[in-house]
Amino acid sequence: RRAYSFDIDRKDEKPDAYHLEHVKTRLTQTIPLMFRQRMDYTVYRKDVVLYDQILNFRRFGRDALMQHMGALAFTGCFFFPHIEAEALSALPVLEDGTVRVRWRIHYVSFPRLIMNPKLFRSEYRYKNLSWFDGLSVLTVDGNGDVYSVTLQRIERDEEQSLLKDSTKKLAQKIGVLPG
Repeated sequence: RRAYSFDIDRKDEKPDAYHLEHVKTRLTQTIPLMFRQRMDYTVYRKDVVLYDQILNFRRFGRDALMQHMGALAFTGCFFFPHIEAEALSALPVLEDGTVRVRWRIHYVSFPRLIMNPKLFRSEYRYKNLSWFDGLSVLTVDGNGDVYSVTLQRIERDEEQSLLKDSTKKLAQKIGVLPG
């Protein structure tokens, strides 16, 4: 029996640069479509493991990953009149065989929409969307398939620290806090 290059199973090896670039390209193309159409799951292995640190649980298998992402998309479309996803950056890291994707979800909730009728106008709504940042770390094997996905929330540290610093400075000037 001959061993062709496509017959070799490299799932225990590190990926090549073009594998990581392929995963990066697929993710940056499909993340913006998350709430509009079904995502592309061809880059995932059948035994992929999802570590969702935002909702704090794990899923095993490509079918479970598809159900999880579909449930998130359905729930988002059901509870938010305007919701969209955006891939902010995607960084392939060859040393550890991962692709790190920073993403943002823009949304408007129903209570906020009802309390602010200006949000019915699309140009005003796009300027005043709420957002949620996250990071996905996808680990790729030597065949170019993703075998581990970790979802993490990114806190708004820089904005909140700037707000707290400016609030403290204002409070010190007014004399509320000892300076």
